[in-house]
Amino acid sequence: MELTVTVEVGDRNELRDLYGRIKADRGLRSTARLVEGEPAPEELSTVTQALQIILGAGATVTGITGVVIAWLRHRSSEFTIRLHRGGTELELTAKGLSTMDSAQIAQLTEKVAAALADQPANEE
Repeated sequence: MELTVTVEVGDRNELRDLYGRIKADRGLRSTARLVEGEPAPEELSTVTQALQIILGAGATVTGITGVVIAWLRHRSSEFTIRLHRGGTELELTAKGLSTMDSAQIAQLTEKVAAALADQPANEE
């Protein structure tokens, strides 16, 4: 399964932090790569466009979704991402996540994972 994360509101380069978390967590059994774009004329370095996450054998949608939501929870309230998988596109915002308790976060994680898991695998 491939999942793509893009930033709608906020600094796209924050995806580097999420990339680091995914790479560091070997229990996720997934690989990730940053999709970089050409810098604007006034910028010196490339700009992160997206984060592609590929779940390997034994990986779970819930596991990766939990990491994404935990990461998003620590962004400012003006930070919004989109999760893309096949024909499914979900938008999540950091607003309100910091005030949720662990049961609410678990419930949100399950709902997002269920929505993403309902898509057939993308055969390329």
